[in-house]
Amino acid sequence: MTELVHLDVADGIATLTLDSPGNRNALSAQLRRELLAGLERAIADDASGWCC
Repeated sequence: MTELVHLDVADGIATLTLDSPGNRNALSAQLRRELLAGLERAIADDASGWCC
């Protein structure tokens, strides 16, 4: 299965990129799961600047 959500953290900013051009980034079950996981990773990452 191809990864549909990519997390990048640079200079204290977390960027989540949706990468499902085949369905125009429609919120499929897989995309929703990966988006939630990406948000959780960004929150847990001290370098992302997310606080409290």
